[in-house]
Amino acid sequence: MGTPHMGSEKAEDLVVVQKLASLMKLQTAVATNLTKELRAFSNSVQDINMEFTIDVHRSIKLLCCYESHPQRLPNGAKEIIVPQWSAVLQGVDNIDLNCTHSGLPKFASPLHPRFELFWGEVGRLVRLAEPPPIKPLKKAPTWTDEDVPQYEIPLACPETANFPRPSPRPRQNPPPRRRHEVGKASKVSRESVIRSSVDKLLKEVTSRINADLPTQHETAVSQAQNRTQPEKFDVREFSDFTRLLRSVTPENKGLDREAPHWQTCSWILEDPTFVKWKESKSGSLLFITGSPGCGKSNLAKYIQDAMKASNDERWEESLVIPFYCDSLESSRHNPPILDLVVQSMLSKYTTMSQATRKKLESVLETLGVDRQKSRSPLEAENSGHFIQLMEIVQLLVTAEDARPTCLIIDGLDQCEDEFIIRLLRGLDTIFRRESSASALKVVVTSRMADSIRGFALANNHIEVTPGLILNDIQKVVDEEVDRIILSR
Repeated sequence: MGTPHMGSEKAEDLVVVQKLASLMKLQTAVATNLTKELRAFSNSVQDINMEFTIDVHRSIKLLCCYESHPQRLPNGAKEIIVPQWSAVLQGVDNIDLNCTHSGLPKFASPLHPRFELFWGEVGRLVRLAEPPPIKPLKKAPTWTDEDVPQYEIPLACPETANFPRPSPRPRQNPPPRRRHEVGKASKVSRESVIRSSVDKLLKEVTSRINADLPTQHETAVSQAQNRTQPEKFDVREFSDFTRLLRSVTPENKGLDREAPHWQTCSWILEDPTFVKWKESKSGSLLFITGSPGCGKSNLAKYIQDAMKASNDERWEESLVIPFYCDSLESSRHNPPILDLVVQSMLSKYTTMSQATRKKLESVLETLGVDRQKSRSPLEAENSGHFIQLMEIVQLLVTAEDARPTCLIIDGLDQCEDEFIIRLLRGLDTIFRRESSASALKVVVTSRMADSIRGFALANNHIEVTPGLILNDIQKVVDEEVDRIILSR
């Protein structure tokens, strides 16, 4: 709950420490060296965490809880102590407990909504737990004095001597226990009391979960047909929300980019990693990395046209959403990628099930959107309600009637590292949820930056090398040479 797995934001304030250290006269060198050591230590720990947490959740079921309300500090300011991107491990299920950092482990009562949310996740983990097979232990035979006759053997005796069988040796009464032995007995009794209390707690957990299951099953059976029936959907009903989404420039949509050369980029369609990712029925991430100038943006444009064909019989073509990042300072901090995804997906919906609609309305209520007065615009905060937008994306792509969608993000390394980690963690969480399949596929083209490396290595990854694009270069050069010759 609120553990800074990737280091809290306070760990990034070493520059402030450096400035304070520069004011010291006698210990300036010591303070400067200490700051350098702290910086190196923080970077090392972060690298270890990124490498360690890539696969740990695949063998251990984990749940990360994070805060969403700023904590009041002693100086009167309010800040998020451990942000979501720091408290959530990559690929691990996570929930927002809707509280401050100090309120994470505190619940008002068992009936409080926050506790009910947390308790539901605990029940889910308990149901996933499988006890190991119990093998009966074979008890070795125990020998006592009564099982063996006792004889007294003299040191020297004739071979023909007959010895009578003596009676078993009488057992001696145990000596009175000493003070430290009495202490051990009391310690054992305390352990038994603790063990019994733990057993009672586990029984209560099991009974509560078993009691919840029949009710949930009956409710699901009675409402399944009504919830899954598609209803007419008009995006104009949510116009008060959609018009608050941030606008996207034509450059971000790639409208100013020309299509790649007609003889290039076709090798990507035969790449085994790309074919596996494209033909997979479940959603996933595909990273295409390479050095600057290797043609990643051309590949993004080429894939944009190749992904329009739908693998789902219910849809004639898939929804392709391209977003081309730029290096402008205004768009590095929080580019409107999720705004474009939400707006594009909602505009394509013509029908929506009752269950999906209700979930969407509940998420919009958390945004504080008043549909009559249209207050609380999304741009009021620097975060742009990132968490809520990610929840809407997750809801739309995991719905039963979700349309196959492909999101293409070109040049993600142009954004700030904090945003990159938050975005990729959110998308990675969607794809790794076992309870629901996703209709979303994501392509990310980027340089192999430190903030992207861990995600790229843990997912589908294609590295653009000179050998892959050598034929493309040769085709373009040959055509240009032929054009020059013909022009003469």
